[in-house]
Amino acid sequence: MKLLKIIFISLAANVAMPTYAEEQDIIYQLNQLEDDVYRLQSEYVTASDLLYKDRKKQNTRSMEIEDLKDKIRILHFKYKNLEKKLQELEAKNN
Repeated sequence: MKLLKIIFISLAANVAMPTYAEEQDIIYQLNQLEDDVYRLQSEYVTASDLLYKDRKKQNTRSMEIEDLKDKIRILHFKYKNLEKKLQELEAKNN
């Protein structure tokens, strides 16, 4: 009985063991998956870098727009002051 059990386990182990070709196919598929993972990681890093740079550009543009708005406000204020002075001068001359 013990011998039969050993033979059965040996046969089951042999059936469960992949052939050399199957092993090579599995190794090839694992290498392909590893390559895909590295490629995706590289794409992720590139995309993250581009997103960071784009956000940085957007922040820079936003700051430039705010600066321009401030300059427009200042010019508008100066224009209003000059307009008042002109009206005052016209009122004095009349």
